[in-house]
Amino acid sequence: IEVQDSLNNEPVEMAEAVLTKDSKFIQGNYTDNNGKVTLKNIPSGTYQLKISFFESSVIQDVTLVDGENKNISIKIPATNN
Repeated sequence: IEVQDSLNNEPVEMAEAVLTKDSKFIQGNYTDNNGKVTLKNIPSGTYQLKISFFESSVIQDVTLVDGENKNISIKIPATNN
């Protein structure tokens, strides 16, 4: 998962990525200094991916298939430092 600022396309560090299914937590982590995070060993299915950074959040449905490495890019309005 790659998270970028929707205003300037810069990587968003420390954005929270949370994967849920039927409102149940599956897995989550924070983006690194390159705006990337990896979630591993997720069974096939359709999930909701929520990316949060301060007051901003984006929710996207994601369908995963066993054994597939899926690259997901998300743009979020990030707050200026």
